[in-house]
Amino acid sequence: MSLTETEAPAAIFAQSGAALSPDQRVVDLLADLIGSTSLALGLGLTLAPKNVGSLLGLDGTPPARARLIGVADVSLGSAILTSSRIWPRRRWPALMAREGLHLVIASEYARHCRTPAALAMIGLFIVDGVVTVMMHRQERR
Repeated sequence: MSLTETEAPAAIFAQSGAALSPDQRVVDLLADLIGSTSLALGLGLTLAPKNVGSLLGLDGTPPARARLIGVADVSLGSAILTSSRIWPRRRWPALMAREGLHLVIASEYARHCRTPAALAMIGLFIVDGVVTVMMHRQERR
């Protein structure tokens, strides 16, 4: 019995035990995007805190503090990207921790009177928070 072109991908997912609905795939993709972005920005802040900090509007932030934010971002980005492979179906705690880092960065912007950047970070907090809630609901099933 052969599978049609539309049945074949579903059969592959079912055989691998990774059958995900389209909604679940979107949530996983969004979490991967958040993790990848965190990892990239974190590496930049860790390795070049003055240069990358300046690009991100954190030029008033001491390099040691920017590097600390970068290390936290690298750690959380790595956890978001790998946690589903280490602890099956448990990505939402790493995403929630990333939400906390959003607030730290927003407060850093506010401390330097960069209100638009602080508001943008609060916006990211809300958007990423929706992904975190969606991931939590998905992982509870």
